[in-house]
Amino acid sequence: MGTKEKITSRLDGDALDVPRATRTGWLTRLNAVLRLFMQGRK
Repeated sequence: MGTKEKITSRLDGDALDVPRATRTGWLTRLNAVLRLFMQGRK
């Protein structure tokens, strides 16, 4: 894994409801979902 990079992004609020509801670590889990998506596109 690479270094983390701070970004600004605009996403649909309802797309963030589920990960945010899990509270602590939701950005880490969102990052993991994006990585899985990347692996599926290879």
